[in-house]
Amino acid sequence: MKKLLKQGKRLGLVAMAFFLTIALLLGSVVPAKAAEERVVRIGIHAVLTGAMADTGIAFTYGVLDALEELNEQGGINGIKFKGVWEDTGMAPIPRAVVAHRKFKTAGVALETSFLTSQVEVVTPALQRDEIPMFLATSYNPRMVTKPIPWVFALNLGNVEEGIIAIRWALDKWPEKRPLKVGFIMWDHTTAYETLSGMKTCGGMSRANVRKS
Repeated sequence: MKKLLKQGKRLGLVAMAFFLTIALLLGSVVPAKAAEERVVRIGIHAVLTGAMADTGIAFTYGVLDALEELNEQGGINGIKFKGVWEDTGMAPIPRAVVAHRKFKTAGVALETSFLTSQVEVVTPALQRDEIPMFLATSYNPRMVTKPIPWVFALNLGNVEEGIIAIRWALDKWPEKRPLKVGFIMWDHTTAYETLSGMKTCGGMSRANVRKS
C-alpha cells in the first residue's frame, strides 16, 4: 500500500502541474466565490472502493498530497487549492454523474478522474456547466466538445496508443519470422479503439494481431 501511495503521489505531482495550469488559464470558469475566498476547489472522482480501488486510492491520495504540498509553498499567486472528493468506486459510471452534480454545487473550478468511462458519461454536463475535466489517462472522440474543449487528458488517444505499441514492437523485433501480438482486452469501446490502432498502423504486413 505504501508503494502504491508513493506512486500515486508521483502521478499526482505530474498531473497537478498540468491541470492546475489549465485551471488558471481558464480563469473565467473559476466561480466568483472561489475567487473571493482565494481558494480553488478541485473535484476528485475518487475510486476508493470496488475493483479499481488499488489504483483509485493511489490516484486520489496523490492528488490530495500534491495540493497540500502546493499550498505549503504558498499556492499560485496566493491562491490556495482544496480537493473535494466523492467515492464512485462501487458504481463508477452512474456515480460519476452524481459526483459531478455535487461538485457543481460545491463550486469546483475543475474536476479530475482516471477512468475514461466516467469522463465519457459526464462530458455533456461538463460542457453545459462549463467545468473543465482533467483525465489522467487517454482522450477519445467521445470527449470532444465544440467550439470549446472541456476535457483535457494526460495521454494520447487509444487508437494512437495501439499504433505506437505495434510500431515499437516491429522496430524492436529481431527475427525474420512474422511478429505475433497477443492483446488481452476487456469488452469496452476504449479497448476496441486500441485494437483498431494496432490493426491499422503501418508495417502490419509483418505482424499478426488477433482478438480471441
